[in-house]
Amino acid sequence: MMRVLQAAILFAFAWNGAACAQTPVDEQFRSDELDWAIWCPCQIDMDDSPIGFPLDPDEAGDRMARITVNASSIGGNNCKREDPDECRPPSGSPALTLFSAPGTDYSVRELPEPFGPSFIRRPRMELLDVQPRKSYCDDDAQRRAGVAGEEGLCIQRQELRFQTYLQHKVSKPTLYAFRFRMPKEIDNREDSIRWILAQWKHKPIHSSYCPEEDCEWGPSPFLAQRFDDGVLHVTVQDEHCRCIVASAPDPNNKRSWVNGRPGECLWTGPDPREGEQCTADLRILYGDNPVLDAPLGEWVEMRYRVQAGRSGSPFIEIHQNGRFIARMTGKIGYQTPWFQTSDVKFKIGQYREYMPFTHEMDIDWLTVTPAAE
Repeated sequence: MMRVLQAAILFAFAWNGAACAQTPVDEQFRSDELDWAIWCPCQIDMDDSPIGFPLDPDEAGDRMARITVNASSIGGNNCKREDPDECRPPSGSPALTLFSAPGTDYSVRELPEPFGPSFIRRPRMELLDVQPRKSYCDDDAQRRAGVAGEEGLCIQRQELRFQTYLQHKVSKPTLYAFRFRMPKEIDNREDSIRWILAQWKHKPIHSSYCPEEDCEWGPSPFLAQRFDDGVLHVTVQDEHCRCIVASAPDPNNKRSWVNGRPGECLWTGPDPREGEQCTADLRILYGDNPVLDAPLGEWVEMRYRVQAGRSGSPFIEIHQNGRFIARMTGKIGYQTPWFQTSDVKFKIGQYREYMPFTHEMDIDWLTVTPAAE
């Protein structure tokens, strides 16, 4: 109860405009219930596939967060911000009487993030085969996605996001750190099925990217931790040009990480050029051993120092398990509206094309703190 009271005071403080410093996050997942002061679960299926908090067998008295995708997740999950507001605790929760969520933006309609092209490709001989890559989005899956009454797409989305007051300005350098693992066995590792485990977006972006009133395009995350074919990899976006900047070993793609411009970049914009090669205004400096460790059945610790933008001194720095992986500088993300600032929207969990398989993502802890440039 004391933690909820402290959170309520923080909410009120931020709402009244008195808080000018970023509120740090230190989430250790010690409770068997969701901390609503930190998290909004509006894109988690809390009825059929709720987030769990099992005990950590490696640390007595500690727990972890477990985010599961399964067949019931098809169709995605919209964020419902009106009555009932899915960012508020359910009726009857002991947190409800003290809970307040200031800063919630009801005016901006959210659109699903486009997956875009995959960098984890099938072997060259398979690419020459007449057989297309396997997709589980058949007519029945499409029908079930529509019946679900959520995003209506043949996707699975189980993502946690921060309460709005914990968002920060895109130009403010911030350190995100978390420890996670994925299942040891992944059912499909051959068809480049697109899969995101963490993503950083910023909003608002300039209206020129999608000028029509009925535009159905949504911007890609400027930074994303991906898992296509069970291969952990990281992408960074310069507007519509997406580059792979780090990866765990991929048996079908032998990559060399060279300082300078990123070597693999693909177009993701809302036009017929999607998937074509592009050149990003990015520079990369790699560490001595920049190959990521795989999280397949193993815990890995990721640290991202993030400051996006198209002017000033934007950068993204990646560390894994205490090892420096890479640092990106240049133009990161999209142009923001004139005379407006943009906030970072961070989400962690599982967002992927539909697969009829159950996979669990475990998160041991997560912290967010201001960082030096």
